[in-house]
Amino acid sequence: MRFAVGYQFRDDDVESFASIVEDYRENISEVYFALPGQASGRSPVCESTASDFQISAAAMLDELQAISETGIPLTLLMNAACYGDEAISDVFADRIRRMLDGLCGHLRITAVTTFSPFVAGVVKAHAGGLETRASVNMRIGSVAGMEYLAYCFDGYYLKREYNRDLTQIEIMKRWCDGHGKKLYLLANSGCLRECSAQIFHDNLVAHETGVKGLPSQSRKFPVPCWDFLSKEENAHRFLCNSWIRPEDVHRYEHWFSDVKLATRCNPNPRKIIDAYVRGKFRGNLLDIFEPNYSSLYPQSFLDNALIPDDWFDRVCACDKECHCCTYCAGVWDRALVSVE
Repeated sequence: MRFAVGYQFRDDDVESFASIVEDYRENISEVYFALPGQASGRSPVCESTASDFQISAAAMLDELQAISETGIPLTLLMNAACYGDEAISDVFADRIRRMLDGLCGHLRITAVTTFSPFVAGVVKAHAGGLETRASVNMRIGSVAGMEYLAYCFDGYYLKREYNRDLTQIEIMKRWCDGHGKKLYLLANSGCLRECSAQIFHDNLVAHETGVKGLPSQSRKFPVPCWDFLSKEENAHRFLCNSWIRPEDVHRYEHWFSDVKLATRCNPNPRKIIDAYVRGKFRGNLLDIFEPNYSSLYPQSFLDNALIPDDWFDRVCACDKECHCCTYCAGVWDRALVSVE
């Protein structure tokens, strides 16, 4: 199994992302990225308010070109949940076409992942050689959901909540195989399962630069998962989410030849990539997901070595009725180690 990894622009003294990619080159299927200053499913890269934005953006594109020249394909992200009043406009469509023409002349882009069926349609009409993928944030988890948008998408990221539902994966993969489509998986999302604030949060992130620039009663950017899990009585619910441990990712090889890793915001993307490439992780399990929750529990360490051997089988077979089950709470208590 190989891994699609998210590009992280690093303008400090830490190692470049290109050097990490080079070290794991044989295990990386692609690098996905968002353009500098543009809204996506994460905070904008090289924020446009920075005085050195042009320098940082040029450095980022140079690094992507270096990665591209090694033969590793790139996937462009246009997966913001909102593009404002221009969302289905001729102006936006023309901007997409010009952007693709410019990028494809310098980078080995093979796919575009987007939240927008409009964007996917423009890409297919203008650059039919590029694969169009439905973002994981679209929460597609059924054959019907894939059928509705089959006219503009070549592939679909599985709804996070079905990562631990092997029966549903089999159903969706069988349909994709029979209809010339592809199914993709994101392994290490730290998002809450069935998060009722996700749509609100994704839209807010799409407007993050503008939101942060306006007066607000609360200067804190709302992150509902962070607030929920910070309460001691809820902390064990981290284990109820959709992520897949490095030790278990091989269980998915029947359906997926490569798996996506979230590495665009984590402070240590090398640690994530290394863990999944090795299929083994010895450390604080909270460290290798996005969001990275380790700072929520600075005096504690969720020891991955203490996760029980039957973990994967139990969480894939359970009914997901977490409010009336104590299994994950028991595992949390067993695996959480004090660092004092």
